[in-house]
Amino acid sequence: MRMLKSSLAIFSALCITSYLNANDNDPEVRVARKVVKTVGEYNEKGPHPLDAAIEIAHRGLKRMEEIKDYEATLIRRERIKGKLTGFQYCDVKIRNEFAKDGIPFSIYMRFTKPSTVNGREAIWVKGQNSGKIIAHEAGNILGKLTVYLNPTGPIAMKGNRYPIYEAGFKVLVERLIEKATRERQYGECEVKIESGRKFAKRPCTVIEVVHPEPRDYFEFHKALIYIDDEMQLPVRYEAYTWPKKPGGEAVLLEQYCWTKVKLNVGLTGNDFNPRNEKYNYTLPPAPLTKKKDEAIKVAENKTEE
Repeated sequence: MRMLKSSLAIFSALCITSYLNANDNDPEVRVARKVVKTVGEYNEKGPHPLDAAIEIAHRGLKRMEEIKDYEATLIRRERIKGKLTGFQYCDVKIRNEFAKDGIPFSIYMRFTKPSTVNGREAIWVKGQNSGKIIAHEAGNILGKLTVYLNPTGPIAMKGNRYPIYEAGFKVLVERLIEKATRERQYGECEVKIESGRKFAKRPCTVIEVVHPEPRDYFEFHKALIYIDDEMQLPVRYEAYTWPKKPGGEAVLLEQYCWTKVKLNVGLTGNDFNPRNEKYNYTLPPAPLTKKKDEAIKVAENKTEE
């Protein structure tokens, strides 16, 4: 138990500190710009500016019905407790849920940058492993230790805005639709839709949503959604809060970029199995028992204290 408690504490600490060495000016997230179309501001007598964005999002959700799985590189940075982290890279495998076929939502992540996290792996499969993330840290020592983490617990959420199962195109599109539908009842909304832009050398259409004034019911000042024209998927999303001073720059809250996307690659259950010979889980985890599950929960609570 003491060993498990110590390993979880170290794992948590590294999750926080690993962001600090990343490069904030990474060239892989730069964007070619070309403004083509502007939608306009809110007009109570006419359609809401968000209507066009909601329509595009619904097309993306419909597109997800054709996508069983995909591989990609995720580049992200987030503002945690007021501090913006550096860019963090990870190779991702995702298999969408198809309940009628008995296929659960599954995600595998292998972190590659910065060097402090290179080699970290995490797996989460809906309805399996007692709902735990199966993970191990980077490095020759911690890399040999497999841990089970509650995805919404204090250890797994350290340095993260969202739990692991919130990753992926489908969840992003669903959340965008929820936000836009909720905000549609309010005014103070400006929307631009810009075609002819590029991200990662691929043609994109960019949706920009701006709420000029801070209100309790608005979650952001400005959001940018980059829709890949061919795939019809949101390959980049970033949200900003309001400037600290009038006339100042908007403050970045979060940014997620999906590059090197490959759709319907034929992933199987083995791609989300820590015993996969291509992975580096050097201590294959045994199936969780109720007793072991409770012991891990106690260790997490003690670590939090």
